[in-house]
Amino acid sequence: MRPRVVSEGVIASVGVSNLQYVNLNSPRNLFVFGVSIILGLTIRGCLNQNPDVINTGMPFTCHKLSFTNHRY
Repeated sequence: MRPRVVSEGVIASVGVSNLQYVNLNSPRNLFVFGVSIILGLTIRGCLNQNPDVINTGMPFTCHKLSFTNHRY
């Protein structure tokens, strides 16, 4: 569990550190940043509550696309 948390933390910190090059005075940039944060936080919760929403017809693909909390 710990290596996954560390790697996700590193990815998030690199993404946030790239914001230093973005003009955050622009409403368009703020909108894109805000929508990406909100979607990233809400989609996982929605898929955890409704695990059968993703149905591609291919079990391996459905399993990889599902964001449940179990290990692959």
